[in-house]
Amino acid sequence: MNSGVDLLRIEDVGISFAIIGGPLHAVRRANLRVLPGKVTALVGESGSGKSVLSQAVMGILPNTAHVRGRILFSDPEKPGTTQDILQMPRDGPEIRALRGS
Repeated sequence: MNSGVDLLRIEDVGISFAIIGGPLHAVRRANLRVLPGKVTALVGESGSGKSVLSQAVMGILPNTAHVRGRILFSDPEKPGTTQDILQMPRDGPEIRALRGS
């Protein structure tokens, strides 16, 4: 595995939900790198967007969510390939293969 390539890279991700009265901004400008072979923890206060960001990575946000930015995954089994998870169809075979469902 190439240690110079991020396994997962979250770039300027914002997540909001359409609700009555206007959008609810759950995540604003999140940036994160997950390196191969390293332990990474996502910590924060209750309501800070940890679960919403994790749902975006897994492609399981509800239809009311609006996501901007990029979530890039570099598959260690396919060196040299990087996929933007946010560009994958929500229930397509690619995202299901990544999350294992």
